[in-house]
Amino acid sequence: TVMSFFKDSKKNMWIGTWGGGVSKMDYDAWRTRDTIIMHNYIQKKDELPFNNIWTICEDKKGNIWFGTSAHGVSVYNSKTFKNYHLEDGLHGAHISSLLVDKKGNVWIGHDKGLDKFDGKTFNFYGADQEIFTEPVSAIFEDNLGYLWFGCANKIVKYDGKIFSSITRPEGFPKIRNITRDNFGYMWFSTDAGACVYNGKVFRNITENDGLSSNMVYFIRPDDKGYLWLGTNNGIDRLDVNQYVNQKEVVLKHYGKEDGFIGLECNQNAFYKDDDGKLWLGTIGGVTIYDSKQEKINAVEAQTHINDIRLFLEKVNFSKYADRTINGLPENLKLPYDKNHITFDFIGICHSNPYKVKYQFMLEGFDADWLPIGKEISTTYSNLPPGKYTFLLKACNNDGLWNATPTSFSFEIIPPFWKRAWFFMVIILLSVGSVFVTVTLRTRSLRQAQRLLEEQVSIRTSELLEEKEKLQVAYSEIDGKNKDITDSIHYAKRIQNAILPSDTAMKQALSESFVLYQPKAIVSGDFYWLEKWGNQTFIAAVDCTGHGVPGAFMSIVAHNILTQAVNVLGLTKPALILNETNKQLSKKLNQDPEEATVRDGMDIALLAINYPKLKLEFAGANNPLWIIRNGEIMQVNGDKFPIGVFVGEELQQFSNHEFDLQVGDCLYIFTDGFADQFGGPKGKKFKYKQFEELLLVNHKKPFSEQEKILERTINEWMGDLEQIDDILVIGIRI
Repeated sequence: TVMSFFKDSKKNMWIGTWGGGVSKMDYDAWRTRDTIIMHNYIQKKDELPFNNIWTICEDKKGNIWFGTSAHGVSVYNSKTFKNYHLEDGLHGAHISSLLVDKKGNVWIGHDKGLDKFDGKTFNFYGADQEIFTEPVSAIFEDNLGYLWFGCANKIVKYDGKIFSSITRPEGFPKIRNITRDNFGYMWFSTDAGACVYNGKVFRNITENDGLSSNMVYFIRPDDKGYLWLGTNNGIDRLDVNQYVNQKEVVLKHYGKEDGFIGLECNQNAFYKDDDGKLWLGTIGGVTIYDSKQEKINAVEAQTHINDIRLFLEKVNFSKYADRTINGLPENLKLPYDKNHITFDFIGICHSNPYKVKYQFMLEGFDADWLPIGKEISTTYSNLPPGKYTFLLKACNNDGLWNATPTSFSFEIIPPFWKRAWFFMVIILLSVGSVFVTVTLRTRSLRQAQRLLEEQVSIRTSELLEEKEKLQVAYSEIDGKNKDITDSIHYAKRIQNAILPSDTAMKQALSESFVLYQPKAIVSGDFYWLEKWGNQTFIAAVDCTGHGVPGAFMSIVAHNILTQAVNVLGLTKPALILNETNKQLSKKLNQDPEEATVRDGMDIALLAINYPKLKLEFAGANNPLWIIRNGEIMQVNGDKFPIGVFVGEELQQFSNHEFDLQVGDCLYIFTDGFADQFGGPKGKKFKYKQFEELLLVNHKKPFSEQEKILERTINEWMGDLEQIDDILVIGIRI
């Protein structure tokens, strides 16, 4: 088996084989004297390392390089062999391609990637280069000095500085050989046919285009504008001019019948000598092609349609055709159920009948000519009704196609329910049916419309009466609503009147703020301020409910607290709450045995003695927060509200006393701020977050703290409804 050819600068023809080493032939002796002088080199110690020679080249120093299939490369300097293997710096043992570039570098493609020998060392371009991650099977240098590398699944181009991958179609097969034609197109032989690249797009040429086999081992140009494609089924010649200028694939195949022995070609076994003869290596040895001795067959193949069959059987067409000419029916018209047709044909070429190929199409069914083949019959099944023309053309042994295809026309008649007259009848019947249906439906709709108009008239009268009644009721409700709203606004004025004024707050508490934000017009929360001697009383009160009920409770509670201090002279917060608890229970008619309502209030009450820096506190459910030196202290009130409840006795409140320091911040509040829903998840603000907010801002001026609290709770609330009255009081000592 011949694997490779190479003619060196001394006019020796080197022939690499599979299993037989390498042979050196005197090319001039063969050319001038038709004498074969051959010297064989086979595997020996310190000589050729292996008998399978895949590829051959010559470097700038005249050394001959042999790439083996498993033992690296061997370099012959006309006297001795020097072998390079993995231990000598080479990075792959299976050598598939060798090339000496214009700069004298030897490029070696192998199973691990790519090596470059610069005369001293091997430089490896493998997985670490991120581009050669698979075997390199082909190397080519074009006339511009660019190097092209073919790999199992990619094409790489090297401009002397940078390696770059060429974008190729998905599933691009392994490349075996690369060349360039006179038009600048790049050609690649692959395991799935030949591939041509015009610098922008790829196009595959396969058996469907007339190639003898999709397994293409090599692709090389000659001097006459042809490309030679060596396959595993002989060799094909492609007309490059015809392809580039006419976009037509014109192929001529050479096989056994043409004297081509061995049939299966090999990847590197092609050489064009000085006389234009082609040396072709196959598994059967060497074949030399001389184009001067070839005679072109200019006679077209004679193409005939021999027979037409229905359902694969011969048929007497007399009842379907006017007459029969040369065995074929003329003006053939078949019924719709005779739609399985087979055409038998033949192309006659006296020079080489075995190389005749056919191409056909059925106009009216096929969009284009079907792929080239050697079959002499074809079948069309389940053809729909219509007019058809079968076109057939053949090529002779030199690829010359019929200028005018042979043709046969016929028609398949549709069934009666698919004919024009049947459709017309159906259309007329449909139109008549629609007309009758529409007429009857229109008459019915008009009757229904009259009934509906009568009902609408009656109902309209009823609705007008109802509208008048509703307008009267609306006017009454609107008037009452206005009276109620006016009353509530008046109640708001009364409630505002009992609240301490801003002036009174500033006089009693030099640095303080009150965040007061009712849920409705009037509020169930209120704040209370009173002076008695050196003591300043301040309370944050949350009465049961909000709105009008809460407002009434706040007025009652305000009066009780004021009387406890100004009339009774109580100064202890706990005693004031005990008295308020007692009086509120009486005013609301609550007693432990007969009470049926659960009214009352939560409160946080402070008594501040500024001269002595003393603080007293009592609370009903609500606590006191003291922030001192960046830490917060919570003083809890008693866990019961003001008011007597069903089944409960009056309870006594606890009094808490503290020494104050200058800078202490005191905060009392109701539950409205911490219980407000909002935020991204619609949850409560909660006391923990409220506590952190005060700690972060307690050193700021109290006027600014009020604005921060107001902005924070409104942003937290967002579009949600305020659920309760909000009251927060802050005092700095």
